[in-house]
Amino acid sequence: MFFLKGPSKKKGLSIWQMNQALSKNWTEICRIAIEEKRPFGYIFSLKGKMIKLI
Repeated sequence: MFFLKGPSKKKGLSIWQMNQALSKNWTEICRIAIEEKRPFGYIFSLKGKMIKLI
């Protein structure tokens, strides 16, 4: 499972910003989805890197 984090709890991301974040991290998302043992969880933001939760 992948979670896209906004800049704060009160302010989310626009659809354009969500698209940018997914595009920026898409290669890593695909690699994790194929190689990682399930279950797994990652959180990422527009500017940050992927952080493993589980």
